[in-house]
Amino acid sequence: MKSELLNNIYSNLVSTAIVLIAICLIYILFYFLVVRKIKDDRRRQKFRIRSFYVACVIFLFFMERVWVEGFTHLLAVLGLVSAGLVVTNKETIMNFVGWLVITWRGLFSEDDLIQIQQYKGYVKRIGILYVMLYEVSDTSGNISGRVIRIPNGLVSNNPIINFSQTTHLFEQSFTLLFSSDNDFVVLKEKIKTIVDNVLAEIYKGKQEFSVDYLGKRSKQLPGRIRLGAKVALQSKSENLSTVQLMTRYYCFSRDAEKIQESILLVLLEFVKNEQSVKLG
Repeated sequence: MKSELLNNIYSNLVSTAIVLIAICLIYILFYFLVVRKIKDDRRRQKFRIRSFYVACVIFLFFMERVWVEGFTHLLAVLGLVSAGLVVTNKETIMNFVGWLVITWRGLFSEDDLIQIQQYKGYVKRIGILYVMLYEVSDTSGNISGRVIRIPNGLVSNNPIINFSQTTHLFEQSFTLLFSSDNDFVVLKEKIKTIVDNVLAEIYKGKQEFSVDYLGKRSKQLPGRIRLGAKVALQSKSENLSTVQLMTRYYCFSRDAEKIQESILLVLLEFVKNEQSVKLG
């Protein structure tokens, strides 16, 4: 009986080694023939991780076929033990599942600026149980110096904002106060021209900031996103003595601070030179 058990274990170990070597060779071949040819770094990384997970699932499937036969009673005991561990370590399992979601779906990578609930910062490290962030100040937008450790389980049931996905346009806005004595038809047109000129200068020659490029990515985006500036009047008080001009425009997150500063400098120069413009 003992000799037969040892022979079964030896045979299973040999089969396991053969399966492992075969899967590794197939994975390496697939990586060099397919994955390495993907030019986009983020997409290549995501494809590599998914390929690795598929290889692991295939390996586990073969292990089940190799090892289950003859060890049914042992597996039944292990199943009961595993059920008890699931009940007592629910949070740990949820964190592990969250890690799988992050890596499989490519929700964010290290150095990305993200926000989960009230936690916002740059990703320092993605662990199996926790994500570590360099906290970002809400007022200045700079790193505060604190490091936040967030359980991966929060990813499973909370919205995630990734500010570093440079292929996405974000709406930006600013508000200016003016006296109601101004000619707002002319003023609105002037502010719109200033913002449009700054955007044109920043994105000169960049195809990703165009209606055609948006149309290639999604048929709905060109109808929902207006690339130029939009200026709207809003009353500040009931007597209309002061009026707000709300200006909205779209840009990539990486350029938001630079564009905002450029617009502000041009607007300050405009207000300084135009004596007819009266601020609120």
